[in-house]
Amino acid sequence: TGIGIDPGNHQRIFRKFYQVDGTMTRHYQGTGIGLSIAKNIIDAHGGSVSLQSELKKGSTFTVRLPAAVFAGRSEESALDGAQVFVVNSVQEFRESICDVLKRCKCRVREFDNGYDCARSARQSRPDVIVLDEIIADMSETDAAAMLREDVETGEVPIVAFRGGSEDETPRDAHLLDGVHILRKPFTVDALLQTLSNILGSSPEVGKSRKEPKDRSTRTI
Repeated sequence: TGIGIDPGNHQRIFRKFYQVDGTMTRHYQGTGIGLSIAKNIIDAHGGSVSLQSELKKGSTFTVRLPAAVFAGRSEESALDGAQVFVVNSVQEFRESICDVLKRCKCRVREFDNGYDCARSARQSRPDVIVLDEIIADMSETDAAAMLREDVETGEVPIVAFRGGSEDETPRDAHLLDGVHILRKPFTVDALLQTLSNILGSSPEVGKSRKEPKDRSTRTI
């Protein structure tokens, strides 16, 4: 709700530094870059933003991100029966990942923090653990290190979601040695392919494992 935007300005407001009211005495402050930044991010993700507005009543901005809808495939046989732990404190994102994996017949357990994941992993060793950068109780790197250092979970493959370019070398890169990095934003196909590459080489996926596997087979 608010003052609304005149129809003549609907396209201009997405321009960098454009202000509907450019006078020195304007009541509403701002630099005019917020909507431009938002639109650039949306465009970069293959989406679109539209506006409906009426003067003296308000404005509605609608963002559509069709590529972000996880409608993943279900024919990934390597994932059939695999036990996958998904760790992320953002419920919507976590549920989206879990929904894709369940369609591929994975046995999925979800956690919002690293300690609960590690505790459960010791009791029933999963086939793979999927970690996001956003975890409730610790950093992604700390969670990966904790799992690696535990004799019960040290051989469980880990997939870590990370932002940034592949050319960037984060300061904690050495702590993620042996962890499979999947850069954001990623597609459903990229996620399933990464997991298939890891699990496809394991003859024991979905079974109770008694001996750790050779970690060298997990590098992709």
